[in-house]
Amino acid sequence: MKTFSKTTLIFVLLFGQSACSISLSPSGDATAIETAEATEIPSPKSNEGILIGTLIAPSDSPNPGQPYADIRIYLGTLLIADDGKTTLARVNDLTSPQTFTDATGHFVFTGLEPAEYIITVQVPPNGLVKLNEPGTGRDQVIKVEGGKITDIGTQEHDLPWFFTPVP
Repeated sequence: MKTFSKTTLIFVLLFGQSACSISLSPSGDATAIETAEATEIPSPKSNEGILIGTLIAPSDSPNPGQPYADIRIYLGTLLIADDGKTTLARVNDLTSPQTFTDATGHFVFTGLEPAEYIITVQVPPNGLVKLNEPGTGRDQVIKVEGGKITDIGTQEHDLPWFFTPVP
């Protein structure tokens, strides 16, 4: 198990491509979650939701359709500014829901509070990239409802160069 001596708090400005990270020094070490095996999808509880999907390389990439394996994914919660218009997403590497893709690029989030989320992937060493709607490039906001499984399907994303798909 890896340990880190700092917490990274990420605010992603929606309606754009940029992200700003703020590093905070906690009083103790944070412990990272190790990659888990593929998870069987349970039935959701009435007050919790499940989010599933698959991430693959785009058709115009060197490895079209190949899955992105062992990528850490975080869900960001939406924050509305005082003006009611500016929307941010908050991602905390200790408290935000997180999981890893399996060897087929599939991921599962269980036990989610009903809310709207954005999906981000971890960018070494200390950043995150927000996943936009495939095809449109618009912000992808996913609504998770209690008692339901939300399936975003198989999505093609052009992830940064260091995420080499599994051939």
